[in-house]
Amino acid sequence: MHTPIAAFGGEKDGEADESAILEWGKYTDNDFNYRIFPGGHFYLRDCEDEVISEVMRLL
Repeated sequence: MHTPIAAFGGEKDGEADESAILEWGKYTDNDFNYRIFPGGHFYLRDCEDEVISEVMRLL
């Protein structure tokens, strides 16, 4: 795809570790950004403001 991809994950996520997040980069020939946040699979609950800030930065 020629679409930018941003992939996020939690550092202690037992379902999708950092290598799984990085795999998304294979699906674009455009910009690929990723960020690992503190927390597990539901890192959004604890990092909502940080995630929103990162999304806004990428937009």
